[in-house]
Amino acid sequence: MKQNKKPINYQKDISIKLLKEEQKQEFINYLQTIPFYLNEDVLLDEADMKNFAYNELNEYIIVILKKDIIGHIAIQYQKYKYGYHQEHCIEVHINIAKEYHGKGIGKALLSYLLKYIQSKKEIVKIKTKMLENNQAAIKLFESFGFVKEAVLEKEWKLIIKNKEEYINGVYMAKIILW
Repeated sequence: MKQNKKPINYQKDISIKLLKEEQKQEFINYLQTIPFYLNEDVLLDEADMKNFAYNELNEYIIVILKKDIIGHIAIQYQKYKYGYHQEHCIEVHINIAKEYHGKGIGKALLSYLLKYIQSKKEIVKIKTKMLENNQAAIKLFESFGFVKEAVLEKEWKLIIKNKEEYINGVYMAKIILW
């Protein structure tokens, strides 16, 4: 017997919101299911995993489909360092479960982020960083007015089956004019 499964309408069936305290454990569980690699051969060490872990100082915007978290944006607020102030900047990182790539979820997340940031008039610059070969992410951010500010040579070192490989990063940013 064939099941008549209703297709998902990503515009209507998802909800996007700020992560609430009571959702924190569910979010941490979701983070543990996301593969943080380019392919199955890339090994992450403990320091790598700590960089992807939940951080109390960040804000998170999550995407929920039915009852499951399927994507998020981490918002990292810049702190005062060595006399240089960067409180006017945030850095964002987006992650969407692989099976939902290309479905408009990244666009929905970035739209939500930009509306949310309007309430924070002190934010003037949004920064992001990604692998240079992640063309889908680069195109997504460019479609929202982000521009490449730098190519970061050998930004990441990947360990693939006892072989090290360096990958360039792309630094992108958007200036917010209120």
